[in-house]
Amino acid sequence: MLTEDLSLQDARERASGLFLDVFGDWFDGRVSKLNSIAPQRRLGLLRQLVIRAYRAVRREDDAGHEGGVREVDDRVKAQDARKALFDHLVQVELPETLQVLHEFAALPEFSHMPDRLREMAHELAARMSDCAAMPLAAFQMLDDNRSYIPFDDSSLFKIMNIKLDEFEHDLLESDDSPIDTLRKVEAETELRRFITNWLRNTDRGLFGFTQEEVTIVENRTDIRLRPKSMSAHATIELKLDDTRGRWSGTQLEHALRNQLVGKYLNHDLCRVGCLLIVMRETRHWQNPETEARMNLKETVIWLQGIADGVCIERPELRLLVKGINCVI
Repeated sequence: MLTEDLSLQDARERASGLFLDVFGDWFDGRVSKLNSIAPQRRLGLLRQLVIRAYRAVRREDDAGHEGGVREVDDRVKAQDARKALFDHLVQVELPETLQVLHEFAALPEFSHMPDRLREMAHELAARMSDCAAMPLAAFQMLDDNRSYIPFDDSSLFKIMNIKLDEFEHDLLESDDSPIDTLRKVEAETELRRFITNWLRNTDRGLFGFTQEEVTIVENRTDIRLRPKSMSAHATIELKLDDTRGRWSGTQLEHALRNQLVGKYLNHDLCRVGCLLIVMRETRHWQNPETEARMNLKETVIWLQGIADGVCIERPELRLLVKGINCVI
């Protein structure tokens, strides 16, 4: 109750002092790190504590330092205790921690680091999946990192992320970018062919990129990323949107839950998937839960939170939601 209303400076100073009284020794490791509490409950407690800590000990009021020297006063102890709470939270290796980090990325208290929080979620997911020692034969490198050969669902998820990031970078940053051509694409089947051709042209013979069975069912909009080193594959479900507003927030959620997860990722050989939203003209979506107006970035964050919840219920799955803004 003493830290509920932090709208005034005096209230924030009192809250910071209270926070220091309770957690002040965390900055130098003298206080127990709650390890005796079960991980699920510990995560719930730390989530609440971290949010309250960032509100009580605000970053904009942090004490600075000059010349690399920092005087350790009460304010610095409070800052370091806040950091210790956060660091302890990200050490809780649970699927639910991924959802907490994505939740933080959408909060104003963490507006200085949303991309870093999402990156930390990916790092944590990799850390949890890499708990067992991997055989040397699993790591095969040719002449650069793009030649990394996936050998299980976790490494396949990693390489899918890498390839989609490379596609986005090539599209938005390269001197000979094909973005002008992509902006003219109006149908998802055309987008599928466009992305498949890019993937095929940049591959080094390690993968097969198929556009579903296009000779049989031309209206399918997913791409299957098939490593030649394993029988499993990843599925990328495409959604192309523009000022025509063909996909509402509710429809995108349905595509994630029912189409990508409910249909494609129910296959024994497919446990890795991505919902890829490509925006060729500026538009906004409405959050069906809050009715808030969302841009592409906010829509992706909302959908990724749903995807993380699905992965908590089905830990065998690896799910990514990615948005590419071709308007930039």
